Amino acid sequence: MFLETIDVRKNDVVIFSRNNLDLENNFKIVDKNSSIKRPRSISYFEVTDFVKNTVPKNLIVYRLLTNLRDLDASSTKFGFFIWIDGKIELIYFDPVFALEDLNHLNLQVEKSKFRFKIQQVGLKTTGMVTAEASYAQVYSFDLKALEAQNQDDKMYADAVFAFDKSYDDDLEIDFVGKGSDFKFGSRIKKIYDASSSLSEDQSGAKPDLSKVKFDEDNPEVLREQKLQLLKKALGIDKSDKNVSDDPGIMEDEEIEVSDSNSVNSDSNLIDLFKSTTKQAKVITERERQSVILKLTD
Repeated sequence: MFLETIDVRKNDVVIFSRNNLDLENNFKIVDKNSSIKRPRSISYFEVTDFVKNTVPKNLIVYRLLTNLRDLDASSTKFGFFIWIDGKIELIYFDPVFALEDLNHLNLQVEKSKFRFKIQQVGLKTTGMVTAEASYAQVYSFDLKALEAQNQDDKMYADAVFAFDKSYDDDLEIDFVGKGSDFKFGSRIKKIYDASSSLSEDQSGAKPDLSKVKFDEDNPEVLREQKLQLLKKALGIDKSDKNVSDDPGIMEDEEIEVSDSNSVNSDSNLIDLFKSTTKQAKVITERERQSVILKLTD
């Protein structure tokens, strides 16, 4: 995932992740106005607070589409709910979270017949719904099998700070292995694990793929219940202070929109994707491509 706050006079930040299930070390935050821009760790739960906050921001996350119409988002363990184009939707901060969630979404299908897509989705805030951020989709494209397993969104932070000599990205990260799993009491037979092979379906078939459905009347309540269950499973104290609880950081009522001399608007990554640049042309081409994935042992 990649998150970038836009045109906030103070405390502009970039957050990125490394496609790893380590909820404490996977996510990094960079203060854009710091004299030395060095990534530091931020937890999964702190990231969710930034995502929900209504300050203007760009966001890159991931979406799961499957050939099963009866999947219910309420059974997710590693997904997160946000508002996109006026509807609540299940998203993932990294492809590995979507892959691991296949073990929790109650898939009633043989592995050989299961087909799915993992899409990268670029979003921009457009306002708020029930006091939290709502987003508009700017682009989406299907990930290839190799990308889904190896995506590293640090590259977007590197692009934002490409010409900034104060950016120090010399990261020393002690990850829990990619096969690690924060299960809690699940007895579901695993459809995906570290021994699974993820490949692209080259048969030419065009299965009807759809988003995981959402039938809950109170999505925010369900989402908070899920977060608390995950904290409990990981042994995290509910009273832990979040980065976004710090006075002056991400507080809506204190935000001042910057003028032309404050934040460098050239670092607006989502706008770069949809401009006339070479990168925008690559994104447009990717949007036209369909990549259907399958699991094999």
